[in-house]
Amino acid sequence: MYSVSHNLRGPLASLMGLISIAKESDSEHKFDDIHGMMRTTMRKLDETLREIVDYSRNARGELKRDIVDWDLLVSDVFRRLEYLLTDKVVTPVVDIQCDGPVISDSDRIAIVLTNLVSNAIIFCSPMRKSHVSITIRTHASGATITVSDNGIGIRKDVVPKVWNMFYRGNEASQGAGLGLYITREAVFRLRGSITLHSDVDLGTVVLVEIPNLK
Repeated sequence: MYSVSHNLRGPLASLMGLISIAKESDSEHKFDDIHGMMRTTMRKLDETLREIVDYSRNARGELKRDIVDWDLLVSDVFRRLEYLLTDKVVTPVVDIQCDGPVISDSDRIAIVLTNLVSNAIIFCSPMRKSHVSITIRTHASGATITVSDNGIGIRKDVVPKVWNMFYRGNEASQGAGLGLYITREAVFRLRGSITLHSDVDLGTVVLVEIPNLK
């Protein structure tokens, strides 16, 4: 699964680059709609492949232990998700306060943050200026990570289902419905906990607690 998905993402990235070149070459903007639909379709495929790669990496990879570089980790997450911000205006707000080092698996934490931030961007509200906030507090026993947004929110009856494999609760979903399932599994592998609170038309708050794996 990992090898096939990884190999497919290379040609897909090339195709997305070619579409950007084609759009820039279309000086009369005759094919803007077609280019937009092609780009949307490819992003959905890319998101599905990313979910499969993350699923495979989390399921089979050994738990690593290193000192987490929170600033680098968060900046890498936003860099990976730059393609989502070409069509949406979402302001990132990052607040990191470290009271001592945290030893954990940086790759799995990156999977968690990438999925949570991508959801916040994808499900932003068209009715107001959007933001996604990452707040990180470290302490002797571990770290508390809060990811919040002011997006469209999730209905109360849907919230328990969002952790299920292949569940897609909104037509705006771009992947295979693995994102939050993988997120929770990654948190469990980190020996942590995750909770989600959401209100329709107000936004979503996700709280992640991970221990120090000394």
